Amino acid sequence: LDLIPTKFLDFERGAPLAPRPEARGPRGFRRVPGRTTRRARDAHRFAEWKSVQMSSAPSPAPPPVPSRIEAPTLLLWLIIHAGWIGLTLASERIPTPLLAALGGWIVAWHGSFQHEAIHGHPTPWRRVNDALASIPLSLWLPYPLYRRSHLAHHATHELTDTGHDPESRYLADDASPVSRLAAVAASTLAGRLLLGPPVEVAAFLAREARALVSPEGARTQRIWLTHLLLAAGVIAWLHLAGGLSMGRYLLCFVYPGAALSLIRSFAEHRAHADPARRVASVEKAPVLGLLFLNNNRHAVVIFRRAAEHR
Repeated sequence: LDLIPTKFLDFERGAPLAPRPEARGPRGFRRVPGRTTRRARDAHRFAEWKSVQMSSAPSPAPPPVPSRIEAPTLLLWLIIHAGWIGLTLASERIPTPLLAALGGWIVAWHGSFQHEAIHGHPTPWRRVNDALASIPLSLWLPYPLYRRSHLAHHATHELTDTGHDPESRYLADDASPVSRLAAVAASTLAGRLLLGPPVEVAAFLAREARALVSPEGARTQRIWLTHLLLAAGVIAWLHLAGGLSMGRYLLCFVYPGAALSLIRSFAEHRAHADPARRVASVEKAPVLGLLFLNNNRHAVVIFRRAAEHR
């Protein structure tokens, strides 16, 4: 896997880092004075974010949404959905191992696109972005719930804290033995790939079942009703156009797609007393960086998004 090396950013507060004028870049090439390396830019962004966190001054206004349509991201959307349609139509002629590899990549890639849509891409219009991301290729995850949870994850000042971060992978002190056993299994890469999808889906559905019957469950019920209608459309396509059974779709698309998506969270956070030191930057990711749309550099992403959603 191309997840190593992983570096946790432990920058201290202080003046933003700046490159030395005659510093040497990768492979000994001379860096042009005044330009910064990616690492220096990351450090600069971190310093700005942390100065905001430590300051009592009013929060900065969120940056504007993209002022134009982002053609590369729209092209990615077309590739994902055209690839999904092509794979489902040709599924009977594709060996199961190959179909699982390709189908899992497409579903995980679709999840990465949904992440971009949550953060205002690829158009300046939220409703358009939400519409593009709403088709539930994974079947089990309603996009509005993912959006709500993920924005809360970016808005919190207590990353990984189970009481504040809805996407925390850690356990509360009163966690059940079953939860602790599942967490131990998911702490290894093999366990996350093999056991992570059913554990993740089961825990998510259990939380949603409680939310549906809660006094404030009306909005959640509407979200699930819309999601079930969209999922029914996906299933109808599989049955009528592709001739792909539900069992094979779950095996070759949903399960490997969830497993690949869980790789990103495997090394993006750690436990630390200082919330600003709980995020990682995976610097070597030539393959998975493409799958996750460069969100392997999670430290930069989380600090930038924190400013956006304050």
